[in-house]
Amino acid sequence: FEKNPIDINSEVMKTAIRDMADCNVKSIMFAGEGEPLLHPDIVELTLLAKQKGLDVSITTNGVLFNEKMAEQILPVLSWIRFSVDAGTPEMHKKIHAGGTKDFEKIISNIKEAVSIKKRKNLSVVIGVQFLLIPDNIQDLVPFVSLFQKLGVDNVQIKPYSQHPLSNN
Repeated sequence: FEKNPIDINSEVMKTAIRDMADCNVKSIMFAGEGEPLLHPDIVELTLLAKQKGLDVSITTNGVLFNEKMAEQILPVLSWIRFSVDAGTPEMHKKIHAGGTKDFEKIISNIKEAVSIKKRKNLSVVIGVQFLLIPDNIQDLVPFVSLFQKLGVDNVQIKPYSQHPLSNN
């Protein structure tokens, strides 16, 4: 499996956001086959989209979602969804092949987001997602318990189903 990152030019994206607003597009979600927070101008793009009247949302793995970013973009988001897919650090490392500290960092970032939401009385909906696959089914209960304690607004469990034409 080879990853070929594609950088989206910020000026092209800004033009697209302005064009969407001019065409009465109602919302934009920054998500996809990669991590939207890797884009160096994601905060600026998010703020521009809101300024242009779009409802804005983000799906992220949460590793890069730090306090500074949260302070800037949580006030303009309709919702944010953290794709965690595990209830323990060990399972998270197995599923996401990240560093051993990623899970703790994500939990800390989500706690901070919940805290900022409460402190600033924001309307943003903070959710977490669990893509249910055979490898992580034993982490489902710890996942729900953990995020219930953290005070997120919703927990989503999504069963994985492989499309017959899919390559994975």
